[in-house]
Amino acid sequence: MRPTSENEKRTQSRANLKIPLAVYEHPIRQLLGYAVDISAGGFRVYSETWQECRTPLWVSISLPL
Repeated sequence: MRPTSENEKRTQSRANLKIPLAVYEHPIRQLLGYAVDISAGGFRVYSETWQECRTPLWVSISLPL
């Protein structure tokens, strides 16, 4: 078994979302997309295009009911 690389460790430590989280711009509640990959450095939002959100951004995240 080969040693685990740092990149693989980071990937394994990320949360694997089982359901997509809707991400809205706060306070206007405009849908930005769906958070599909969350890590300590930020999160990825899937919409028409992939967006990296690494800077502070006020958002609301909702769980589907």
